[in-house]
Amino acid sequence: MIDWRETPATEERMLADDARVLRGLYAGKVPPEHAGDHLRRLSRPGALTAAQNGYRAGRPDAAIGAVEAPTRRH
Repeated sequence: MIDWRETPATEERMLADDARVLRGLYAGKVPPEHAGDHLRRLSRPGALTAAQNGYRAGRPDAAIGAVEAPTRRH
């Protein structure tokens, strides 16, 4: 399986051979009429990298510890 944290190698491999890897990920999970639209959009320059970066940012390699978030009491 492709390590999705690699860049730009991941995007290049996912889009190679008419987006064979992405098509495989969508198979049976996304209706074909929707998959084609997704693939067209993600094939635009930089689009797949932008999509992947959201996941990359949210899944660090190391534990980040507790995160404090201020809340407001009523």
